[in-house]
Amino acid sequence: MIRIEAIVFYKGIPMLVSSRIRRGVTSRDEDLYDQVSLLVSQLCGHNSVIRKEGKKFYYSCHSICRALALHIPDLTVIDGVYISLSAAPSIDTEGDYWYDNFGATTHSWLVTPDGAIIEPYPVSFVAWGPLLIPTRNNAPESGAGLYVPKPTVTAKVVSRKIYRQSQTIAMFIYEAKALAKNRP
Repeated sequence: MIRIEAIVFYKGIPMLVSSRIRRGVTSRDEDLYDQVSLLVSQLCGHNSVIRKEGKKFYYSCHSICRALALHIPDLTVIDGVYISLSAAPSIDTEGDYWYDNFGATTHSWLVTPDGAIIEPYPVSFVAWGPLLIPTRNNAPESGAGLYVPKPTVTAKVVSRKIYRQSQTIAMFIYEAKALAKNRP
């Protein structure tokens, strides 16, 4: 049984946090998560400026992670696959639903020096920002097992285009940080 530790207000947002999950991250993980969250929020605010200039800009998890790692060198970009269940459940002979089809999509994420996953571009989630996924204290319910590192993905998806996108996003982040400093 997992006990809900408390309703925690994180950056003014109420969240339910289980004690087991909370023990799965370190204060350094949380600090790095805060840095990523700040950069992503600044980038999202800067996005309206990008659209006003009439430029079309495409990005992916691969380029976002690399751009963030340029700004926060303590983070490591990991390429691999994100495991998911099929969208359509099967029905067994007793009429119970169960999922037997697993899917995988190529994906990139960030890892802290203490091993936590920071997900700046969540797959299949609607989120207010990046996710912090614990990997310590054997917390399988955290979803960390759905992220499978696979070096062959790097060779398959990372190209000059991805590096150019990463550099452009990094430039947008620098500009957004400068704009944020100049705001009252």
